[in-house]
Amino acid sequence: MPRKKSQQNLFQKLYSRLYADYKRYPKEAELVQAALGTFGFTEVGLPYPLTAKYHMNLCGLKTCLTARNRKGEELTPYAESCMRQMKLFTDALETWVAHLS
Repeated sequence: MPRKKSQQNLFQKLYSRLYADYKRYPKEAELVQAALGTFGFTEVGLPYPLTAKYHMNLCGLKTCLTARNRKGEELTPYAESCMRQMKLFTDALETWVAHLS
Protein backbone atom coordinates (compact mmCIF):
# COMPACT_ATOMS: atom_id res chain seq x y z
CA MET A 1 0.00 0.00 0.00
CA PRO A 2 1.87 3.12 -1.19
CA ARG A 3 1.66 6.23 0.92
CA LYS A 4 3.20 9.64 1.18
CA LYS A 5 5.52 10.33 4.08
CA SER A 6 3.45 13.37 5.06
CA GLN A 7 0.33 11.23 5.31
CA GLN A 8 2.09 8.85 7.65
CA ASN A 9 2.82 11.83 9.89
CA LEU A 10 -0.71 13.21 9.80
CA PHE A 11 -2.81 10.07 9.86
CA GLN A 12 -0.74 7.55 11.85
CA LYS A 13 -3.68 6.00 13.69
CA LEU A 14 -5.64 5.38 10.52
CA TYR A 15 -2.68 3.82 8.72
CA SER A 16 -2.02 1.60 11.73
CA ARG A 17 -5.64 0.47 11.89
CA LEU A 18 -5.79 -0.05 8.13
CA TYR A 19 -2.72 -2.26 8.27
CA ALA A 20 -3.93 -4.17 11.33
CA ASP A 21 -7.53 -4.69 10.24
CA TYR A 22 -7.59 -5.04 6.48
CA LYS A 23 -7.86 -8.86 6.57
CA ARG A 24 -10.57 -8.99 9.26
CA TYR A 25 -12.58 -6.01 7.99
CA PRO A 26 -11.86 -5.68 4.26
CA LYS A 27 -14.88 -3.47 3.42
CA GLU A 28 -14.19 -1.09 6.26
CA ALA A 29 -10.48 -1.01 5.41
CA GLU A 30 -11.39 -0.16 1.82
CA LEU A 31 -13.34 2.88 3.03
CA VAL A 32 -10.39 4.03 5.15
CA GLN A 33 -8.05 3.54 2.18
CA ALA A 34 -10.40 5.54 -0.05
CA ALA A 35 -10.35 8.45 2.41
CA LEU A 36 -6.56 8.34 2.77
CA GLY A 37 -6.13 8.18 -1.00
CA THR A 38 -8.37 11.22 -1.45
CA PHE A 39 -6.41 13.09 1.20
CA GLY A 40 -3.24 12.28 -0.73
CA PHE A 41 -4.58 14.04 -3.81
CA THR A 42 -5.65 17.01 -1.70
CA GLU A 43 -2.22 17.29 -0.07
CA VAL A 44 -0.37 17.54 -3.39
CA GLY A 45 -0.99 21.27 -3.69
CA LEU A 46 -0.57 22.12 -0.02
CA PRO A 47 2.60 23.55 1.55
CA TYR A 48 4.09 20.66 3.53
CA PRO A 49 5.59 20.87 6.22
CA LEU A 50 3.56 23.96 7.13
CA THR A 51 0.40 21.87 6.88
CA ALA A 52 1.86 19.26 9.24
CA LYS A 53 2.70 21.97 11.76
CA TYR A 54 -0.80 23.42 11.42
CA HIS A 55 -2.22 19.92 11.97
CA MET A 56 -0.09 19.55 15.11
CA ASN A 57 -1.62 22.78 16.41
CA LEU A 58 -5.11 21.44 15.66
CA CYS A 59 -4.22 18.36 17.72
CA GLY A 60 -3.11 20.48 20.68
CA LEU A 61 0.64 20.32 20.07
CA LYS A 62 1.47 23.99 19.79
CA THR A 63 4.28 24.76 17.37
CA CYS A 64 5.33 27.71 15.23
CA LEU A 65 4.02 27.82 11.69
CA THR A 66 7.38 28.42 10.02
CA ALA A 67 9.71 26.14 8.10
CA ARG A 68 13.16 26.43 6.54
CA ASN A 69 11.89 25.47 3.11
CA ARG A 70 8.54 27.33 3.09
CA LYS A 71 7.34 30.88 3.60
CA GLY A 72 4.67 31.30 6.26
CA GLU A 73 2.42 33.07 3.75
CA GLU A 74 2.13 29.80 1.83
CA LEU A 75 -0.14 28.47 4.58
CA THR A 76 -3.24 30.09 3.09
CA PRO A 77 -6.77 30.04 4.49
CA TYR A 78 -7.52 27.38 1.84
CA ALA A 79 -4.69 25.14 3.09
CA GLU A 80 -5.82 25.62 6.69
CA SER A 81 -9.40 24.78 5.71
CA CYS A 82 -8.27 21.59 3.94
CA MET A 83 -6.34 20.52 7.02
CA ARG A 84 -9.28 21.23 9.35
CA GLN A 85 -11.60 19.23 7.11
CA MET A 86 -9.16 16.30 6.90
CA LYS A 87 -8.79 16.31 10.69
CA LEU A 88 -12.56 16.41 11.19
CA PHE A 89 -13.02 13.48 8.83
CA THR A 90 -10.12 11.42 10.23
CA ASP A 91 -11.34 11.98 13.79
CA ALA A 92 -14.72 10.59 12.76
CA LEU A 93 -13.07 7.65 10.96
CA GLU A 94 -10.87 6.87 13.97
CA THR A 95 -13.96 6.79 16.20
CA TRP A 96 -15.76 4.56 13.72
CA VAL A 97 -12.91 2.06 13.30
CA ALA A 98 -12.39 1.93 17.08
CA HIS A 99 -15.85 0.34 17.31
CA LEU A 100 -14.79 -2.52 15.02
CA SER A 101 -12.72 -4.27 17.66
